[in-house]
Amino acid sequence: MKFFDLHWICRQDKGIPVPNLVYWDNGFGGEYFSPRDWCVIDGKWIDAKNGVIVVNPKIPSKYHAGVIAHEWRHHWQKFNGWKYDGCYKSISDPTNYNVSTRKFIMESKSEFDAVKFQWKFGALYDEWYEIFHDVFPLHFKSYFFGFTKPLDKDYSKFAKYFK
Repeated sequence: MKFFDLHWICRQDKGIPVPNLVYWDNGFGGEYFSPRDWCVIDGKWIDAKNGVIVVNPKIPSKYHAGVIAHEWRHHWQKFNGWKYDGCYKSISDPTNYNVSTRKFIMESKSEFDAVKFQWKFGALYDEWYEIFHDVFPLHFKSYFFGFTKPLDKDYSKFAKYFK
């Protein structure tokens, strides 16, 4: 499945090949596979020449657009020369979802950028608003996606992500 579920996001970045979209229970919300000839997902060979975005159908449907946006951003990063710098090893405490998620996102420029893009479409997981309340305060949404000058000195440590 490609165009039907991805047309709204593809318009953001014309010229980037449209990846395959697969719904599969991967154990978390989504996943991105970089372009290659093929990949195996759930025992099936999938054409991956343009990459593959995976969305877990078991997560509530209200989050699907956010997952697609997040994984699309990784696709965009790949085609714009970014080197992925996320590392699942930063999930230091698997028993504490909030701590692990925050550390994983905040220690990776790639993941932080993808979460910003996901948030731009207003589709973060509800619990992420609590985890990132100091990074993505709702009333500062316009700051993160429009202005370059921090509105509050407490947010200046994040300014490097918004240049």
